[in-house]
Amino acid sequence: MGSVTYESLKASKDDLNRIYQILLDTSNKLILRYKEIGDAWLDKKYKKTGEKMRLCLEVLLKNTNTLKNTIRTLGVLMDKVMEYENAKILDFSSTSNGFVSSLRSMTNGNAEADIFRCGDVLVKDGALSMSIDYRNLITNRISSATDKARQVYKTYIKRVVIQNANFSGQAGFYSEDFNKGIYYNARDDVNGSNFFTYVGEMIDNTSSPSFSSSEAFTDSLISEINNYNGNTAPLRNLLKSGSNLNRRAFSTFFEASMGNVDLLNEIKTNFPNSYQVFNNIMDDMIGIERGERF
Repeated sequence: MGSVTYESLKASKDDLNRIYQILLDTSNKLILRYKEIGDAWLDKKYKKTGEKMRLCLEVLLKNTNTLKNTIRTLGVLMDKVMEYENAKILDFSSTSNGFVSSLRSMTNGNAEADIFRCGDVLVKDGALSMSIDYRNLITNRISSATDKARQVYKTYIKRVVIQNANFSGQAGFYSEDFNKGIYYNARDDVNGSNFFTYVGEMIDNTSSPSFSSSEAFTDSLISEINNYNGNTAPLRNLLKSGSNLNRRAFSTFFEASMGNVDLLNEIKTNFPNSYQVFNNIMDDMIGIERGERF
């Protein structure tokens, strides 16, 4: 590790980027040139050679994608090294050290456990663009969650998947329009609220009927939401939820319970009965997973 520095990794990444750009530009220019003059070749030998060249260049272009992924992975490693240098880690024997654990997982050939996960959630597309700061934000919020919410999170998180963290459409959890999972833009998620809202929505939908479809939850929500006069956006939005009220309320309450202290306090103040039912639902969720309840 002593010989690996941020500067040396950056230099390597810059070199690979230059090579990638040269291969990409050269291949594209030669393919375009072949298309321009290829039809004019009357000599069959030249035409046959040109066709082989075109096929080779197309294969080369496909392989540049592998090089591009390597460059992205190198960027992730650079972030890890920067994290190490900033933290000035001294105890390499500590199993709780996030950086050391990450390096161990990478050297053991299990990079997916770190690079392609955020808060232990599998990220199928967009993981490499997630910053270290964002990953740490999610981890810190998990640590700051209520005990019950954290237990539900860790119990059901294996059922959750982020299909796309660079999604340009309407963010949310989708079960029909796309492959089942979460679609959102992590770069716009400045405080992690989107992450935990959609995780809560997907966890809720892992059961049929969904965990939130409780008559007690419905009754308490309808009773309390009509008396809500606050200006907190997530709670005001519940008024517009219509038939999705239970589902939206569950994911909002869950997000608040996962380290959003201000929102959680407002929920406890303005939706005390609904929050109590929500906690009862979480008790049931934990019990169901353990086989303690039906």
